[in-house]
Amino acid sequence: MMNRICLGLASLWTFSSVALANSTVQDLMRQKLESAHAILDALALEDFTKIEYHAKLLKEISHATTWYKADSDDFRHHAKSFQNSADYLAEQAKLRSLEGASLGYIRVQLDCIECHKVVRAAKKAK
Repeated sequence: MMNRICLGLASLWTFSSVALANSTVQDLMRQKLESAHAILDALALEDFTKIEYHAKLLKEISHATTWYKADSDDFRHHAKSFQNSADYLAEQAKLRSLEGASLGYIRVQLDCIECHKVVRAAKKAK
């Protein structure tokens, strides 16, 4: 059964990589939001496979959007922090730690909010 789950995750991972490459920044932000919602649902159900998948997808999406504000040190800092939090979340899901995954989810959300504050502030300054 574990082999089927891993194969399913690999198939979804390949599909998501292709989808990310053909997406706009707005599409990618929507995908991040959908993955964040999916993680919250998965936390409630203790679905660690789903949590791990969406945490990895969040990191992948973040890498796909890092070029967007690459000239901003603040943006790069928050993007890296978000990616590290997504890694932590995925690792806690892999360990099947509900408390660790919950903390990871909170960290991801805080990083997301802080990054968006930086982007909004940059838009206002223009």
